[in-house]
Amino acid sequence: MNAAHLHLISVHFPVVLVPTALILFLIGLKLDNRSVKITALCTFIAAAAAAGAAFLLGEGAEDVLEDFAKVAHSAIEEHEEAADWALWLTVGLGILGAIGAFSLKLKDTLARPLTLAVVILGVMASAGLAVTAQQGGKIRHPEAFETSAKSVQDSMSGSLGSEPDHYKHDDDDD
Repeated sequence: MNAAHLHLISVHFPVVLVPTALILFLIGLKLDNRSVKITALCTFIAAAAAAGAAFLLGEGAEDVLEDFAKVAHSAIEEHEEAADWALWLTVGLGILGAIGAFSLKLKDTLARPLTLAVVILGVMASAGLAVTAQQGGKIRHPEAFETSAKSVQDSMSGSLGSEPDHYKHDDDDD
């Protein structure tokens, strides 16, 4: 297992946790259920921690990918820029989650501005994570973004029984 593998594992957590927690938070608001709201707010904290881990592992993943041929370095840079935004949005959401959970533990309700901030930042973080995930997919998954089977075939340039070119090292001799 290398840094790229660990990065790929960790990036999925915030991408799933943030929108799931946002939906849970909205349900908690609708039902006026304190426990559901606290659970959602704590999930935002977990998502922020996972986003931090994914971000830190990203540099190591980039180092691993530099050894591979046909990796679009511009795609890596676009993914990294999107990840910067998504990280800060998610960390901000985690901080609001901690403040909100602590506030709910002390009293029965959240302040209206805090509730509104959590919802708005939750939507923004969900969108930021979705864009970051899409940009990350462009690094190694041309089949998800190419418009024709021919261009996908060209980018893979290998048969089912052989290793595709994008998995070969620059120093591999055929």
